[in-house]
Amino acid sequence: MKYLIFFAALCSFTLSFGQYEFVPLQSLSCSSVKSQGKTGTCWSFSGLSFLESEVERIKGEKVDLSEMYVVRHIYLDKALNYVLRQGKANFSQGSLAHDVIRVMRTKGLVPESSYPAIREEGKRLDHSALEKELKTYLDNLIKNGINNPDWMQGVESILDKHMGTLELDMNPM
Repeated sequence: MKYLIFFAALCSFTLSFGQYEFVPLQSLSCSSVKSQGKTGTCWSFSGLSFLESEVERIKGEKVDLSEMYVVRHIYLDKALNYVLRQGKANFSQGSLAHDVIRVMRTKGLVPESSYPAIREEGKRLDHSALEKELKTYLDNLIKNGINNPDWMQGVESILDKHMGTLELDMNPM
């Protein structure tokens, strides 16, 4: 009963102050909202959203950058790291926003139209099968010994299957 009286008093106290009126001081443009679907790639979507908004703020130009271009390069880096550490490193979809900046510096960025996200018709992005296939491939390499120096081509092939091929003649932004 004490709690009910306290809660009622708190509610009436809060309501007695009236409503706040928010007044926009400055309105900033931002890039459109995009769905990462069922992927652990929020780091790429949020990092590139920030960069797109900054381009618009500084240059007044709207750009739509490819999140999957960045994700693909990070998967390649993670695969190499995982194998070099004999499976004792993290291999998952997750990453951090600073990896977006690292890919931008080392590989450049491309528009969404140059490397769009691949998804089944009417379905959300989903990297669960991609991650499982990559990890199985890498674990088998580690378990059986790497007999082929071109093992990264296997990683590229899996990425091509799930994400689409990456043309080598694309000009990064």
